[in-house]
This record gives sequence, structure tokens and C-alpha cells, in this order.
Amino acid sequence: MKQTVLRIFLSVLSSCGFISGIGAQEISFELDYTATYFIPKSQDTITVSVGQDGAFLYTDSDLLAKSFAKELVSFLPAVESASTEVKTLLNLQTNELLFHIRADKNTMVMNFDLLNFANPKSLEKSGGLAHTQTDEKYLFKGKEYPIFKIHPRNDSSDALKIAFDKAFSFDYNKHMPDFLTLVLGEEMTINVPNGVILGAEDKHGNELIRLIDIKSEEKTGRVDLNFILK
Repeated sequence: MKQTVLRIFLSVLSSCGFISGIGAQEISFELDYTATYFIPKSQDTITVSVGQDGAFLYTDSDLLAKSFAKELVSFLPAVESASTEVKTLLNLQTNELLFHIRADKNTMVMNFDLLNFANPKSLEKSGGLAHTQTDEKYLFKGKEYPIFKIHPRNDSSDALKIAFDKAFSFDYNKHMPDFLTLVLGEEMTINVPNGVILGAEDKHGNELIRLIDIKSEEKTGRVDLNFILK
């Protein structure tokens, strides 16, 4: 996911300039809860805020900031010695991605439509994603949650094991199909449980991600992209 976002980001910079695809002059959003995850492979943590049942995903994670800093240094040398702040908002209702990047005295704002990066002719047909409940349980803060196998409809052996907490709503079936279609290049339909992901592992038993903290935290956000001359 991180590499996909970075590739999109660099494509925008190289082909469209620093500000691309600004349609709406003002973007407003609401966030309901904040989840912090540990990523074992890289030994990193990332914090994501979720709003409107998964319609909005926001992060200002240091992990993303460090990744962008490495990519920016080639054309903004000052970034190498400056602290970089990156705020990212993914709107899954409209499939728009917004970045606000600040490095030293340099500020960049981008809001663009991910559909601009899709090639409908290249889309492959896919059976989509389905789920199967297992007998296994996932323990989080003293409470057990069912573990599901999430797999392609046509290949149940190629599955991820994921536990969800429906107390924190995330409607993947509603908000993720179009986004995954853009990212994967396949027409996706999804049938997976509702709820924030507590933990996931691949088919070999390797842990991919683990929730370490979650809290209800209502916030409202607004981004004003106006540039007005009078």
C-alpha cells in the first residue's frame, strides 16, 4: 500500500506539477475513531483515523513522512535536513487522495482523482473477495474475536487470516471495491465482515499487521484549496 501511494505521488509530481486535479475548492470531513497499528516486517507503527464507516481515512504518520522525505530530496535538497510533515486524506466516497506536505519552508498541497490513473481497458475480470469464518479466536485486550479467512472467490486456499471488531465500524463492502479496482487493476466485489482490523497474517502464518491501540475520537476537518486574487 505504501509503495502504491508513493508511485501515484511521484507520477503526479512528474506529469502534473505540484498541484494537480483540484476540483472542489473546499473539502470537509468527519473522523470517528483512531487506530494505531504495528507492522512487524518493518518494525514500524502507523496511526490512522477513520470516519463515516470507512469513507474517510486520515493519517499524519511519521512513517509516511519519512517515506516521502526520501522521495522529495532529489528535487528539494533542503528536505534532507528538514523535518517533514505529511497529512494524507483518502476519500473512498469519491476516490480522491489529498496530500498536505510541509518540509522546512516548502509547502505542497495536492488533491487528485484516482480515476485519472486508471486504465479501464486494462482491467481484468475478478471473482472478488469472500470470507470464511474459522474456529480460531484472536485475543485483543482480554476479549476474543472470531478469525476469518479472506480469500479470492475462486481460490479459498490463497487466504489471509483477519480478525475484526465491529464495535468500530468499517464497511469494506461499500467503500473499498472501487478503490481496490483502481489499485489492483481488477474489477472487485467484496464480501467481508464489517469492523476495524485487529490483526492479519498471510497464508504462511506471517503476521502482517497488529492493532495496538484504538479509541473513539471524533474530529472534524476542513481543507481550503482556494487561491484568490482580487
